[in-house]
Amino acid sequence: MQAMTPREKIGQLFVVGFLGPEATPEVRRLVSELRVGGVYLSQENCNIVNGPAHDPRDCGFPRDRPADTPAQVARLTQQLQQAACETTRRVVEGREVCLPLLVTVDHEGDGRPLTRLLNGFTPVPSAMAIGATFDPAMAEAVGCIVGRELRAVGVNMLLGPDLDVLDMPRSGGQGDQGVRVFGGHPLWVAEMGSRYVQGLHSCSEGRLAAVAKHFPGHGRSNRRVDIEDIPVVVGKSLGELQQVDLVPFAAAAQGRPGEAGVADALMTSHLSYAGVPGCGADVPITFSPSCMQAFYSLPEVASWRQAGGLVVADDLGSGAALAYAKRKFGDYLHANVMEEALLAGNDLLALAAVWHLQELPNTIRYLESRYQTDATVRQRVDDAVRRILALKVHLYGGLTPGEVTAAPQGNVGRPEDRALMDTLALRSVTFIRPSSLAEYRSALPAPGIGQRVLFVECWDDPACSPPRERYPPYWTRGKLASLALEMYPGRLSPENLRTISFSDLGAALRGQSPEALQALRDADYIVLAYLERDPLEYPASETLKTFLRQVRSVPELRGKQVVVFAFGSPYHLDAGELLNLNLFVSLYSKTEPHLRAAIKVLFQDPTLFAEAGQGRMPVDYVVDSYVFSRIAQQVEADPDQELRLRVQPDPPPVGETFTVELAAPLLARNGHRVPDGTKVDFVFSLPDGSTHRVTSLTRGGLARATMLSTRPGPVRVTVSSGPLQWTSPPVTVGGGGSAPPSSPGAGAADGQRGFPVAPVASAATAGVLVLLGVGLYVLSRRARLVPRPQPAAAPADAGVEASSLPQAATPQEITVDVAGRRVFINASELLPPLSREQFDLLAYLYQNAGRACPREDIVRHVWPGADAGGISDQALDSLVHRVRERLRAAGAIRARIVTLRGMGYRLEL
Repeated sequence: MQAMTPREKIGQLFVVGFLGPEATPEVRRLVSELRVGGVYLSQENCNIVNGPAHDPRDCGFPRDRPADTPAQVARLTQQLQQAACETTRRVVEGREVCLPLLVTVDHEGDGRPLTRLLNGFTPVPSAMAIGATFDPAMAEAVGCIVGRELRAVGVNMLLGPDLDVLDMPRSGGQGDQGVRVFGGHPLWVAEMGSRYVQGLHSCSEGRLAAVAKHFPGHGRSNRRVDIEDIPVVVGKSLGELQQVDLVPFAAAAQGRPGEAGVADALMTSHLSYAGVPGCGADVPITFSPSCMQAFYSLPEVASWRQAGGLVVADDLGSGAALAYAKRKFGDYLHANVMEEALLAGNDLLALAAVWHLQELPNTIRYLESRYQTDATVRQRVDDAVRRILALKVHLYGGLTPGEVTAAPQGNVGRPEDRALMDTLALRSVTFIRPSSLAEYRSALPAPGIGQRVLFVECWDDPACSPPRERYPPYWTRGKLASLALEMYPGRLSPENLRTISFSDLGAALRGQSPEALQALRDADYIVLAYLERDPLEYPASETLKTFLRQVRSVPELRGKQVVVFAFGSPYHLDAGELLNLNLFVSLYSKTEPHLRAAIKVLFQDPTLFAEAGQGRMPVDYVVDSYVFSRIAQQVEADPDQELRLRVQPDPPPVGETFTVELAAPLLARNGHRVPDGTKVDFVFSLPDGSTHRVTSLTRGGLARATMLSTRPGPVRVTVSSGPLQWTSPPVTVGGGGSAPPSSPGAGAADGQRGFPVAPVASAATAGVLVLLGVGLYVLSRRARLVPRPQPAAAPADAGVEASSLPQAATPQEITVDVAGRRVFINASELLPPLSREQFDLLAYLYQNAGRACPREDIVRHVWPGADAGGISDQALDSLVHRVRERLRAAGAIRARIVTLRGMGYRLEL
């Protein structure tokens, strides 16, 4: 970095869009003269040739032959990296190196408009379709496919996943994120998002950076950020954001950038957070230093940021950014906008549209001048470039020219990956009316031979769905009919299948289309393929609701089988509208696997019953006063399930700790396991008559608690979580082991149902989530449990106060099990456990208890990969403060961390 010129440093800050599918001389000049650090690939800029079915009509691509999209993109990215390497090649410490470009792309899933790579690639579904499976392994598998395929074509930065929490869906647009998100419960979004990132990293073999967006969360934004010309505001308080919106980002930032499941970068939104101190209603966080500081100094992400985490500004040419610039400067003054975004704390400045290129040379010259004359600008640029270079080193190791310019390798669109997408589509199928697979089988017969089916489609209807003039429709009219004929040729004939659009349907209801009205009269089944509801922009998207209000009152339509397939978000129909249809199924995505799944549902395909039936709504479904489903209730523990406990050691010896753990994952009301971070209370009734509560947080549906009994005799354990409460048969301390399995209710007190206790087979167990801040859960990256050091046993007749945890006599208030990464305060395990940095700090001080520990040594131990100069004193002091607070809150009175001014710290036990 020391050898870089100011021009080179400034150029590294920019990720720019450019025009065309090849590295033209104009594109090469962006790299050679402006020294840009990254590029953005998109269909809008004609960078990707997906073929006639998807290409913008004005790009001039051939329409008479199929495209080889993977080969074209791989060739383009290699050309770009060769140009970058030629420009930046130099010898450093005797080695020839060069700087790669960050090649970025949106690839969110669900096809256009937010999936850029289509032809030849695996048809990745929407995030909400993944969320509806409630299967984190499926999220990781999809992330794996995306990571493998992007690496295969030379893309090294994904602008995703979207970790926004849709906690209040709003039918009809108005800022609603729709199927772009995993769901509406923060813990589930956190778990699915982290597993998705883990898949990205593992299957790209570390060659793909993940940019989690849109930090600190879109929340309940009141408008669409990409098109609005007035501020887009989130009115939540900081506490509310910490309880919901920040939870997934905290999970994605729990560790060092680029570790498995940890985001390499966070993308900052263009929203205004009026309810947060330091933020304002009229300034998006992107341009507000105080607002950025308010969020990035939070414990949820501060350690990640200190460890080199990168901040990416969302597209600085979007509607909200343009609106802010015009309010602030009277016009979009390019150089001033870039400077404000940089000084606010953004490291990478994204410019997606090609119109930016006209002003970019002047902007870079302006910032170069400011770098040389303004110390604040210079410091901010150097910090940003240091982070950018660290990411490039992480992606390309030694930065050798051969490594940077090598032709991308790998396969895309593998048959096994496409088969997995078919499976995912079936598993995401959610029955809304009727509400289960079993009811559906008996309630609606499949179309028989000779019966007529009318499909009403939205995708080839400019008044119903985007895009309009520039792009061809996502699917041509008749797509569902053609799939039905392909899948069930013996059951159907073309003359019994017809297709109309939602605009045609609206015209028929108004008496303006006799042909469409006749098609409705002739049909035995009316199948409505619905996308999203946005009546202001797409008037025909309101036609479904109009039709369902009228269908039973029109004599010609009575007796028809009415089927609705939601290929977008499902929460649009009210109670009255639901009563007027026979089948309502949500599939959450319009990719072909989901279309095929819908046809299988319609015709009751036998393969459907092997995979479908477990899909559940991952968000609230509330329309006006009608509440169909609340996600918070659906993911809480099911009170009617049977539980088993494992006990270790079994039987528990007197005076030593023992652990109880759920023997199987705790199930939620929706039939899936509860999300990681679900609170579980274990209440131990000990032989001396005292009771003690231990609170645990689930990981993989499991939870555990550790207790110590100084007297022999029976111990009962009551497990509670939300509405669930059970009491176990007795566990005999110092006796012959746990009680034999009992029938439900046996041995339960106060009407509670008992459940069996089983001995534990192993000390291995899952990790837990850590509770940080105000109601904020973040992932713990540790999953291995090692037996704790056993304290000396107390005398058998030792008395125990009912208000305190029983403990063996020990002169030491704090015990740190370094191998097992566990902390005990007065013989009681500290739960939730400390974060990685907190534990590493305490363990180092504990191993050197009584000795002075210099700051430099602590930094090297806690942040081993970081430049010591890059970790501020404030970061270390803040970490020490949080550890002190955790120890004090857990009851540590004598032990303390002493500050040695000008030197470091000492732990006194």
